[in-house]
Amino acid sequence: MNYGHKLKNYCAAILCFGCGVLLQSITGQTQVIEEDHQWKVQGISVPATLLRPESAGKYPAIIFVAGSGPTDRNWNSPGLKGSNGSARLLAEGLSDLGMITIRYDKRVSGPLSIRKVNAKLLAGNLTMQGHVDELAGAYQVLKAHPNVDVSKILVFGHSEGTLHSLAYQVSHDKDDRFAGLILAGVLGRPVYEILKSQVGPQIEKFPDGRKLKTKIFKAIDDIRDGKTEVNLKGVPEVFRNVIESFLHKDGRPFIYEFLRAEPLEDFSKVDEPILVMIGKKDIQVKWNEDGKLLEDAVTPSQKVTFSYPKNANHVLKHYKKRIKSSSSDDLISGYNGEGTYLDPEAWEVIVNWLKANDWLMEK
Repeated sequence: MNYGHKLKNYCAAILCFGCGVLLQSITGQTQVIEEDHQWKVQGISVPATLLRPESAGKYPAIIFVAGSGPTDRNWNSPGLKGSNGSARLLAEGLSDLGMITIRYDKRVSGPLSIRKVNAKLLAGNLTMQGHVDELAGAYQVLKAHPNVDVSKILVFGHSEGTLHSLAYQVSHDKDDRFAGLILAGVLGRPVYEILKSQVGPQIEKFPDGRKLKTKIFKAIDDIRDGKTEVNLKGVPEVFRNVIESFLHKDGRPFIYEFLRAEPLEDFSKVDEPILVMIGKKDIQVKWNEDGKLLEDAVTPSQKVTFSYPKNANHVLKHYKKRIKSSSSDDLISGYNGEGTYLDPEAWEVIVNWLKANDWLMEK
């Protein structure tokens, strides 16, 4: 999807180029500097963490783009247990291997106090384009950084973040595009279809589940089509609250865009190398449905690598249990819970793909 106009609303001026903090790498072999950065989108600050090797030189760089809602720069979310976010683990690991990494809080994420203030400022004005503008600010920070090899700036989008990564790529001239894209938990189906697939099994557990599902699915379609009123008579409160939140005037512009998002439209336009990763333990995106649609959408000129790690979940954490025998608590704690770790197969695929494209040095 092309969100239209070129990016005009962001200010990529670096407000704090970073008082460097020296850190020990996760292996203890490389010294890493941590820098704090900020830029503004529509007058609202976007704070970020940049990690870079201590040694002087030019390094490849990668931007992490979080998924839906209040998911923060580390890919932690107030709706999920734990604070062991995958983006932080990935950033630390790649910095240890000689990359510069940057991850940022979207304007609707981060500490609760900031989220509340920004939610009021963005009421009725949050759009998909705004998230692309946030990403554009991160790109400009890297482009201006003295240690970044500007010919090797990549993006690592996750879930909804893959939509923004693709939208950025197809709306920019070559000089400001990413050299390559990693798309994890990437959507192949339209967003409204994925939403239906996620809530459908839950709806069917209620009395008259089939009739109820038909009514709720029609409400989702009506919202997607721009209607501001839908029939929710007889819909249980748990589902009614969610649907009514979609209709609230403060978030309506974003929801309309989001539900209509068609990932394949932009995916097929990207000329740069892409790594698509969907774990077979992903319960939000289906590797054999979304992955198949993405595979079928690849054009002869594209350079796309597909990987479906056997035991990786939606956030690329290793998940040993069978999905069908897992409780809801097990599945939720498998995202950012204490003791969770990156799936080894997924990590190996990422590192090998980066090396194969000359974005990582052999170590």
